Amino acid sequence: MSLTPNLNHALGYTIPSIRAPQLALDFVRRIIERVCGGSKFVTITLRETSYDVERNSDENLWRSVSEHFRKNGYRVLLLPDYERVFETPDGYFEGAYTCRECVLDLRLRFALYELASLNLGQVGGPTACLCYDDACKYLISGLITEDNSLANQDYRRGMGFDIGKDNGYFETYNKWLWTREDEREILRICDRFIDADSTSGELESLVNPASPIAAFEAIETHFGPDVSKAFFSKMGRSAPIFVNKEYNIAGEHENTPRYVPSLKT
Repeated sequence: MSLTPNLNHALGYTIPSIRAPQLALDFVRRIIERVCGGSKFVTITLRETSYDVERNSDENLWRSVSEHFRKNGYRVLLLPDYERVFETPDGYFEGAYTCRECVLDLRLRFALYELASLNLGQVGGPTACLCYDDACKYLISGLITEDNSLANQDYRRGMGFDIGKDNGYFETYNKWLWTREDEREILRICDRFIDADSTSGELESLVNPASPIAAFEAIETHFGPDVSKAFFSKMGRSAPIFVNKEYNIAGEHENTPRYVPSLKT
């Protein structure tokens, strides 16, 4: 979730995927069998750090989300913040399993995320992992915090994000809730996921994908045309026409020429 992969993705390059090692998958499957039996499960990752506290999770919101999934037949595995992994008690969210094992080991975290029906959480380092694993389905919340200079809208736009859209690198289910206002819609979005998941529906049809050209426009707006042109030139693109992967209605990719007018040479 940074400028370089956003640019590479917009330019049509394939973003490499991280995957959990087999040993980690085997270990986590044993946890899941013990905790979930044969039930589907979701994960909820909390941000509860001692710095930038304005970006922390709204625990009441995520308790409601947890209860909503439980009522719909899912088990919930809770991943507390690393800072509070030993302070967070069992039963912190009613009926949820506090999965400390997967907080303490990154390989186990990836394995758990890959095996979950859906991964939900406040944006942060752990949830950023989801963006780089093509086996993960996820919903990330709180991408914009206006009173934080490293999380406000200008900063996110300068990183090449298409604000308001789902900016995933892979063709898996990914939903991005940008503001606290968007979070009011979270249960509605979860219901749409549950309906599609229970009927083997096309989850990808629920995604509102970012436009590749928006990455160039966002970067140009944030940094100005001269700096933007230097960026693209260093990446091997000196002309103003780029070939990108544009997501179409059929869920396939097509090569589409894109043009950024003010980057004329």
